[in-house]
Amino acid sequence: MYAVDSWNDHSGSCVYPKHIENRAEFYELAGKYGNRCNILEMDSVEAAARVPDESLDFVFIDGDHTYEGCKRDILAWMPKIKRGGWITGHDYHEFPGVKQAVDELLSPVSCAADFTDEVWARIKGAPEITIVCIKVGDKYGPEYVNKLYRMVQRHIHLVSFDFVCITDNPEGIDSCIRTIKPMSHKPGWWQKIDLFRPFLPGINTPKILFLDLDVLVMSCLDEMIEIDNYFVICKDWPPELRPEDKGYNSSAFLLEVGTRAEVWNRFNSESMKLFGDQDWITSCLPNEMTFPYDWTPSYKLRKLQDACPPEAKIVLFEGRPKPPECGGWVKEKWGK
Repeated sequence: MYAVDSWNDHSGSCVYPKHIENRAEFYELAGKYGNRCNILEMDSVEAAARVPDESLDFVFIDGDHTYEGCKRDILAWMPKIKRGGWITGHDYHEFPGVKQAVDELLSPVSCAADFTDEVWARIKGAPEITIVCIKVGDKYGPEYVNKLYRMVQRHIHLVSFDFVCITDNPEGIDSCIRTIKPMSHKPGWWQKIDLFRPFLPGINTPKILFLDLDVLVMSCLDEMIEIDNYFVICKDWPPELRPEDKGYNSSAFLLEVGTRAEVWNRFNSESMKLFGDQDWITSCLPNEMTFPYDWTPSYKLRKLQDACPPEAKIVLFEGRPKPPECGGWVKEKWGK
């Protein structure tokens, strides 16, 4: 274990009036660890030069909170982390310079701010999954993409991920969000059919989790992402309303890329005579695995105006109202 601090009375934009007392307290605590704790009382970059590359499982950065200082620390310490190790740090939302540097160098990062006091985190190495959304046409503004990205950041904790928006107009989408052009000229929700192609240009992971722009992410998605199945999708109608209905809701689905290519291969102009993409998916892929009932409830069909099921991971908003049109707990959640 390495503990690095210059113990100056200031660092970038931060001032430490009790740095002498804090230093004394730290040395007293560190003494309990004996030789296991290597104290490097010096500048962060100077300290990094003394640590072997790819030797660390975990680095936590909480030093200079300016853009230049945080960027300098990330670049110095990233090579020291083993592949599969974690680079993390503090104050992602509180200090704009920190957020700018982290987003520029590491985006996307997890930031489960409700639980971790603004700690950001990313696993070093290739991501395991890509979170995909689609914004084509003018039905949804860029704020929907930006809000979805922030919800995903807060609710993926221990899985390395990429985030991609497929869009014909990236204007207004946060610069830390990767955008790619649509793969075809299919209108509206029919764009989802292209995600079933044998190969997805611009997607660099074996699995994707697709999310509609108007969903609310309510809790940790790790368990959903780690389901061991080639394809999992939401059930459409609640069984208490239509017990015999076998249709799907495509507001969210998990897909191993290329494993359900018949959805795309069989698609033609006649397919669009159905009401929507989820009807086509249902016709091509009957009897597929669906997410647990309470993980993906419908706001409208389950009448969730007063409360959300505690097990919910994603709340679906098919039709109207959309989240910005709701009050109560939805308004509070959407405003974060």
